[in-house]
Amino acid sequence: MPSQRVTRFTLRPFLPLLALGITLSASVAQAQVLPGGQLRVLPLGDSITYGSRGINGGYRLPLERDLSPLVNFRFVGSITGNSIDMKYKNHEGHPGWTITDYLGETRRPTGGRFVGGSCPVANFVKSARPDVVLLMIGTNDGAIPQAEFERRYRRMLGYIYQAAPNAGVVFALTLTKDKNDNGAFIRASHAAGKKVAAEFALQGRSIIVVNPSVGFNPATMTTDGIHPSKAGYEQLSRSFLAGLTLMYPGSLLR
Repeated sequence: MPSQRVTRFTLRPFLPLLALGITLSASVAQAQVLPGGQLRVLPLGDSITYGSRGINGGYRLPLERDLSPLVNFRFVGSITGNSIDMKYKNHEGHPGWTITDYLGETRRPTGGRFVGGSCPVANFVKSARPDVVLLMIGTNDGAIPQAEFERRYRRMLGYIYQAAPNAGVVFALTLTKDKNDNGAFIRASHAAGKKVAAEFALQGRSIIVVNPSVGFNPATMTTDGIHPSKAGYEQLSRSFLAGLTLMYPGSLLR
């Protein structure tokens, strides 16, 4: 299994790093102790979260399989599509959505209104009441400057924490792809994601950045050069599981 790269920012750098076969390229404000009862996990993103090209459940299906023996949890969210054979079908994977769609800056009208209200991400998170958000978004935003990625990620995370102040976020950077020239896109989105995550960590927010592109081969792990294949979703699931394990050290290792 390829190692998963996790960027861990922390306000307490003396905390020991966990030996999980993960490359820690920095130090994230640690989440609160795992709450009693059921951990509410919100998968939030686009078609990669929904599950595309006939891949049922996307990364959510293997993550449910691997997380279930470790902790009492459930997926939450307002939609249940493409979740056959899953125990917890809820999520917020909206195919084709950009960060600006989640911010309500792009019109996707349903009955004359923005989908999810004037600021969909704020409404979705407030309704779901998550303990932790699994965030992967930005692929559909395309080739925009790093500064614009920073602005969008900053607003996105700001709304998430405003709606759920005590929630943690496992933030997956965009996947590398083999369609067109994506070098500039990957550099801009990854640099912006890490920079903005560090800003929120310095504010005391719980956030861990994972990079599922490490060990990801678009030639064998995508169906079309962009959307993950079953093997690609297994890779993405492992990245999120690694982030969750770091966010709740000890709690998931029972």
